[in-house]
Amino acid sequence: MADLELMRSADDRRLYALAGVGTLRRAQWWASSGRAACAAAALCAGPVRWLSLRPASRWRERYALAEGDRELAVLDGKGWGRRPVMITLDDIGAVEPGRLLFAAFIVRGLAEDAEGAASA
Repeated sequence: MADLELMRSADDRRLYALAGVGTLRRAQWWASSGRAACAAAALCAGPVRWLSLRPASRWRERYALAEGDRELAVLDGKGWGRRPVMITLDDIGAVEPGRLLFAAFIVRGLAEDAEGAASA
């Protein structure tokens, strides 16, 4: 089992890194778009494999990245702070890095939206 954390860079508030997987850069602090880069180009190559991202908890911003009935990763989002997403994987090789980065970006955004709705 592996635990990974999406961490904001100390030098660049728009840059987030997922150790050994790659980075995410938000376009602007107010924008919901961004750009992902894998740690190695070979990590992002290969055929497209569709996965689903579904809620894994009714009480928290927790989502499962799944292929059919099999959960490949569980992502816990906070939407704020230096470590906005915690990822737990049974097998780190089961999910392509590009898809893991994309899921982390989506979960961070969903958690941020939920936090904004709760404070309103």
